[in-house]
Amino acid sequence: MDLRSAEKINGKLLMKIGTLACFLLAGALLITSLFVPPPAQVGTDGGVTQGTTASIR
Repeated sequence: MDLRSAEKINGKLLMKIGTLACFLLAGALLITSLFVPPPAQVGTDGGVTQGTTASIR
């Protein structure tokens, strides 16, 4: 085995490991987002509002 083919094999292996790591990270973020509630938002009057929209007065 020469140096060029060894680099080619190692490059493919690193690419597969990197792809797997990104896939696992994306899956962990997705699962975490399903169980963690969204943060409370502070309204303009200083009160805490739940959800993404504040009521207009």
